[in-house]
Amino acid sequence: MTGELSPERVTALLDTRWLGRSLRCLASVTSTSDVARADGRAGAPHGHVVLAEFQTSGRGRRGRVWLAPPGQNLALSMLLRPSLPIDMAPTLTLIAALACRDTLAEWGVTASIKWPNDLLIDGRKVAGILSEMGLANGKLDQVIIGIGLNVNLDPRALPEPVSETATSLAAHLGQPLDRASLLACLLRHLEAAFDEMARGDVERLLDRYSRHSATLGQRVRVQLEGTPPFEGVAIGLTRRGALRVQHDSGEIRDILAGDVEKVRGVGGGQ
Repeated sequence: MTGELSPERVTALLDTRWLGRSLRCLASVTSTSDVARADGRAGAPHGHVVLAEFQTSGRGRRGRVWLAPPGQNLALSMLLRPSLPIDMAPTLTLIAALACRDTLAEWGVTASIKWPNDLLIDGRKVAGILSEMGLANGKLDQVIIGIGLNVNLDPRALPEPVSETATSLAAHLGQPLDRASLLACLLRHLEAAFDEMARGDVERLLDRYSRHSATLGQRVRVQLEGTPPFEGVAIGLTRRGALRVQHDSGEIRDILAGDVEKVRGVGGGQ
């Protein structure tokens, strides 16, 4: 069964303690993150999840649009109220990406993580993650983590050039997947990863992230807003989730936000 994501079916499959126990399943929204943010302001609890079959304004990083035909993928946003310093919030994006990778591995799919938030199968994008934080009285009040995962999508149906760089689990495995079961698995891995981070095991999580990175050890081109691009080698991660890039001059820069692409034709190893 690959059909509708009903609250009853999703809840029956959940084996989480707190993530997704407060749940909204909607047919169409501007974006699940918009709804999750509004729900948070109205008092929704830590772990509240919003699902949608279709997003009219799904967002990716840096204002990009996330394209997803209705009823084929997973589009969800989680409301977290973590006890974290503000500067640690970006790390949640990396932890969510790692949990997504672990989920796909359980379903027999090997994926790598392009820093900070894309999951790749054989170099093609299968998932993206976008985190947005809200402050209250100078402290971290809530973090909304949105995830778009291509499940039963036919990438050939997407407009160019997206169709040339995207894939889906069904396209990779050669058969459709049960989205509700996949969602329950994803929420289980996300909850476990967030719990591990809350216990202070950030270094262990980032070490695992590094082992599955498609970016570390590679020569990359970095484009920061308002500055010329530069090239260097991605050599590591900071505890805050920044990408550490060593410039050709030897200078090391920590990148928290920007476009980072592998320089084509240039390999590397960790």
